[in-house]
Amino acid sequence: MAKFDDYKFGIALAAMSFGDPIIEDIAIVDGTVLARENRNVVTSILMESHKFFTFRNTGPNFGVGPFVAASLVDGDTVNPLSMFATGIMIGWRREDSSASWNVGFGWIVNTDVLEFREGVSDGATTTLMNAADLTRTVDQDGVVVLFSASW
Repeated sequence: MAKFDDYKFGIALAAMSFGDPIIEDIAIVDGTVLARENRNVVTSILMESHKFFTFRNTGPNFGVGPFVAASLVDGDTVNPLSMFATGIMIGWRREDSSASWNVGFGWIVNTDVLEFREGVSDGATTTLMNAADLTRTVDQDGVVVLFSASW
């Protein structure tokens, strides 16, 4: 059985909160700009790696340490490696197993966020007919909570 405080990998389900709402898509209907979906909380599946440190008074089956993660699937779309996270993780395992359940808290950057260009907003009127001319892709940071299993 592997030591609990070795470097480990895991698959994580994450919930992220960003400061500004994320626009999934926009449409132009009769010259009016409409945001299809605005969300402040996004879910994703991440691949994570962590290193736990164990303590004498908690025993060898509880650990705390840093993690790094990258997105595999972003919400409803497959957009690998568009989000990167780092933070602190807590993990537990049964004595007879090398697998663990982990909870992480940290900071995340989404490198593929769609936002309106300056001067454009939801409900604004426009003469442009190409929605791509009204948006741009930017980086946006936020907080993340992730739940993972490692083996």
